[in-house]
Amino acid sequence: MALAGVPVGVWQDPDGVMDLSKCEELTRISSLEEWVGFLRDARLRPKAVRERQAEWHRGPGLPLHPAEV
Repeated sequence: MALAGVPVGVWQDPDGVMDLSKCEELTRISSLEEWVGFLRDARLRPKAVRERQAEWHRGPGLPLHPAEV
């Protein structure tokens, strides 16, 4: 979805047990309040959310070529 330009948030358990080191540029969501805030940002500032995701796309090791994806 991020590759398609859809705003994406990544769930992280409140204790931070999950390793999200490969998703640094994506919005982390651990609570209902963070989810609501992300939805608000995605609606009011979608360009800013997509720009952060574009940084993630350019990160190391992410396949972008359709044949690889």
